[in-house]
Amino acid sequence: MRAISVSLAAVFAVIAVSCDSGGGSGEDQEDLVAVDEGSEPQSIACSKTSTCEWGNSCQKHKCVVPDGQNPGKAAYDFVRKDECDGSPTAGQDIALSDYHGKVILLYFATSTCDACKADVKVYEGLIDQLEFKGFVGMAAMITVMLPMSASALPAFAAPLHTPVVVDDDNVAIAVHYKAAKDTVVLIDKAGYIRETYPSLEVRGAAPDKAGLTELLTQMASESL
Repeated sequence: MRAISVSLAAVFAVIAVSCDSGGGSGEDQEDLVAVDEGSEPQSIACSKTSTCEWGNSCQKHKCVVPDGQNPGKAAYDFVRKDECDGSPTAGQDIALSDYHGKVILLYFATSTCDACKADVKVYEGLIDQLEFKGFVGMAAMITVMLPMSASALPAFAAPLHTPVVVDDDNVAIAVHYKAAKDTVVLIDKAGYIRETYPSLEVRGAAPDKAGLTELLTQMASESL
C-alpha cells in the first residue's frame, strides 16, 4: 500500500508542476442517526441554530444524512494551518469541517502558476458576491497549495483574505480529492462533494464563470 501511495503522490506532483494558461471520498464518518430494531431513526435534537456533525443535515429536527447521499461518503476532512496573513484565521489550524453549514469552494493551486494567481482572485470574488447578495456567512473558500515552491507562498497569498493551506509532502489532500493544480471542488452545507472541475475558464466574461456563479448561488440558497 505504501508503494501505491507514494506513486499516487508522485503522479499528482508531476501534474501540479506544469502550469497551463487556462482558467472523494474521505475517511469514513459514523452515521449519527441511531437506528432501533424497527429501523426508525431516533430523534437527535437540532434546529436552524444548532449544527449537526460533518456529513449530516438537520431535517425535521433530526440529524440525518441528506437525501441522495451515501452514509460515510462525506468530503475528506483535513486540518492545516492557515498561511494567509489577510485571513481572519491567519496562523491558526483550521479543519474543513469547521465550515460545516456553509458552501465550500476548495481550490487547488501552485504558488508559481500565473493562471492560478489570477483565478484564485476570481474565485474569492465569487464568494464575496454571495455576501453582497445577502448570503451572509453561507459560503467559504479555502485554497490548498500543492507543496511546490513554498518560498513563493507569501507573495501568492498576500492579496487574499480567505484561508490558504499547504498540502503535505505526500499531497494527501489532493490525492483524496483526485485534484491537481487548478482544480475546483464544491462542497455543500452538509459536507458532501457536489461538483469537481479539473479546470475552469473564469476570467473576464468566460462562460464558466456564469455557470459557477449560478451553482454557488443555488447551493447557498439550499437549507442545511
